[in-house]
Amino acid sequence: MILQQDFLENLQISLIRTAEEIEEVKVSFVQLTGDLNTDSRNLTKIDRAAQVEQAVGIPGPPEKPRETPPPTLEKAGIIKYALSNLNLNSLYKNISGDGRRMRSLYRYEDLQDNIAWIRERVEDDYFTKMNIPKDKISEFLQFSIGLKPDINRWIRARNLERVLFTLEDTFPKYLENRSVK
Repeated sequence: MILQQDFLENLQISLIRTAEEIEEVKVSFVQLTGDLNTDSRNLTKIDRAAQVEQAVGIPGPPEKPRETPPPTLEKAGIIKYALSNLNLNSLYKNISGDGRRMRSLYRYEDLQDNIAWIRERVEDDYFTKMNIPKDKISEFLQFSIGLKPDINRWIRARNLERVLFTLEDTFPKYLENRSVK
């Protein structure tokens, strides 16, 4: 009994902090206030409406009703292109240029939707801190999407962090391009 008591009196416990790398951190689209209590409550809120819709099986909103433009020779290859032109409607669209106009219109609509998606989620202050005037934010986003088309993939994946990371990469090129004008 005395031996155990001496052992416990001389026992020293040391805690050592070790750093560990983590692979991925997911941050919600909640604006952080800096107050730990408020932020932790906001981050743990559950979208009950989305849970009910998913449980019941309510389908999402319909996608844009778009007519499929005829394939291009470059994308389809000569055989598929020729076969698609056996359909008189596709042949007409290719000859008249309607197919080209449709593809151009759809690319423009997608670009505007992607810009709107970013603008809805990112405050104007984020861009103004990078010295981009408020009236040039959409221009900057259009420039960035044109320069780095991968941004479209990150927008479809709803990965805002990756979109912002790519935008920060295009920022110096945008400023350089503006100073040249």
